[in-house]
Amino acid sequence: MNNEQYIAYLNSLHNYNAQNPNAYGEKNIESPFFDDVMVRVGLCDFICDCFAKDEPHSIILTGHAGDGKTSILVQILTELGLLEKKQPLQEEKCYDFQNTTLYTVKD
Repeated sequence: MNNEQYIAYLNSLHNYNAQNPNAYGEKNIESPFFDDVMVRVGLCDFICDCFAKDEPHSIILTGHAGDGKTSILVQILTELGLLEKKQPLQEEKCYDFQNTTLYTVKD
């Protein structure tokens, strides 16, 4: 990839409309530039630590479009070894994790 493609990608992150290929987190995580611009947040560590505990729990990520919910989910699943880099998310999926089931719903 060249610099012009990278700049076009960066500019597209702030132009959310139906014609933008990076308007949705699902598409953005497949970009070759995603790892360069993704900001790791401490919330991911907190959630991963919660899953490591032996107690049942539910976690719901909410927010406005573009807040980073999909990126956070991708970081969590990747950190837990449940998702490969650039692997697309499914709308609903059950993952086996430490003798329990992690169920994700992406709307």
